[in-house]
Amino acid sequence: MSLFEYDFMIRALIGALVIGLAAPALGIYLVQRRLSLIGDGIGHVALTGVGVGLLLHHSPVISAVIVSAAGAVGIELIRQRGRTSGDLALALLFYGGIAGGVVLVGLSDDSSNANLMQYLFGSLITLWPDPREERRLAARYALVQT
Repeated sequence: MSLFEYDFMIRALIGALVIGLAAPALGIYLVQRRLSLIGDGIGHVALTGVGVGLLLHHSPVISAVIVSAAGAVGIELIRQRGRTSGDLALALLFYGGIAGGVVLVGLSDDSSNANLMQYLFGSLITLWPDPREERRLAARYALVQT
């Protein structure tokens, strides 16, 4: 019996290959521009977006993108106009993002620990059979822009 007899394993392999190509290219771009830490901070803020989406019964992914974009703009405004250093603004972004996400997920109707772990770490075997055009476009964009 082969693992690749199952459709979900084939989808997991394809997903791993796409992520394996797109993520390092984007990571190299961020490191060369000295933006790797801000990328990590925006990832923390995305958890707050997931919490907002779960609390309001909307798509957690879309709300995570919106909240992450707002966090990126906020960190840049704090860094440019504020009297504080960029490190302090990043610390606020890190801890505020994680804390906000945990609190909002806890307040939502589906406040299980498993639900939070699903968004934090993900799972390749949960890729569904109908690949969306958005994922392919995002991977292409990440590869072309770097």
